[in-house]
Amino acid sequence: MMMMMMMMMMMMMMSMLKMMMNRIMIMMIMLSFMILKMRNNRMTIMMETMMVIRIMMMILMMMMMIMIMVMVTLKMMMLRIMIMMMMLTMMMLNMMFIRMMMMTRMMMMMMMMMMMMLSIRMLIQIMMTMRRLFLMMKMMMMIMMMIQILICTIRVRRIMMMTRMFRLVMLMIGMMTRMMMMMIRIMMMMLMKMVRMMMWMIRMMMVILRTFRG
Repeated sequence: MMMMMMMMMMMMMMSMLKMMMNRIMIMMIMLSFMILKMRNNRMTIMMETMMVIRIMMMILMMMMMIMIMVMVTLKMMMLRIMIMMMMLTMMMLNMMFIRMMMMTRMMMMMMMMMMMMLSIRMLIQIMMTMRRLFLMMKMMMMIMMMIQILICTIRVRRIMMMTRMFRLVMLMIGMMTRMMMMMIRIMMMMLMKMVRMMMWMIRMMMVILRTFRG
């Protein structure tokens, strides 16, 4: 009975994975079309970044599903714990991706609003907030680097006193944290690029407004 249940679960997972693969393929095709269509338009660049984020989210979900499948089959407790930790990191990354999508949407909405109105004073205020955001991101990246260095030093000190199995687990956790840091840094870079783009657009808008008013 248990075996049957496991088989059923596996089958379901497999079908879902196939579906996800198909969706990723479709998204990739859409992305390539977008890139081919309009290369220099700033709005399309933002759309492209959103598509990339979506694809990354899908891949993350797929990885999570594979991990669940592995967890069901595994008997060793230690490995199960490790996979659980990996899944937790995946879920956190997923949440971050969703937040980034929301931010891109908000930024696009802001751009649309700005296209319709604005006084120069408002534009300057928005630019100042963008600059603050930019500085905050830089600070975040610095903090991430510091945390990474700290983790490395702690690990080197503690590994000397540990048994082999525990050492392995520690190394795995360390690798996962490093991966997480890398992902966060990539996302920060993307966000910074977006902020830069927004600032560039605002500058352009200000120039246009000045020419119209002057």
